[in-house]
Amino acid sequence: MKWLKRILIALALLLGLALALPFFISLDDYIPQLEKAVSARLNEPVSIARIRFAALPVPHVTIEGITVGKSADVKLGLVTVTPDMYSLWQPVRVIKRIEIDTLTLTREAINKIPVWLNPD
Repeated sequence: MKWLKRILIALALLLGLALALPFFISLDDYIPQLEKAVSARLNEPVSIARIRFAALPVPHVTIEGITVGKSADVKLGLVTVTPDMYSLWQPVRVIKRIEIDTLTLTREAINKIPVWLNPD
């Protein structure tokens, strides 16, 4: 019975650590790398205001304040990316869901979409 109690305590501590970890890890350090990669792919300047990780209700990453283009042709208020949990341990990562809240496009951005979607 003692071993069961120890296992339950260890599992509770691991769960508590997993829930508290997002409060101590800042993903904002990855903003410059992400901006550079997306800017290179789109051939347009991209800026990101903030990146956050949350473990509940399901693990996901939230990206806030995305703008694309010199004159902010595309503005995304909030983007939530939820990965497929099983793919995190695989060579190829799979995104289960992307939610976009508040998307603004100018006419110029609409004309550029075919260029952005063209694989180089």
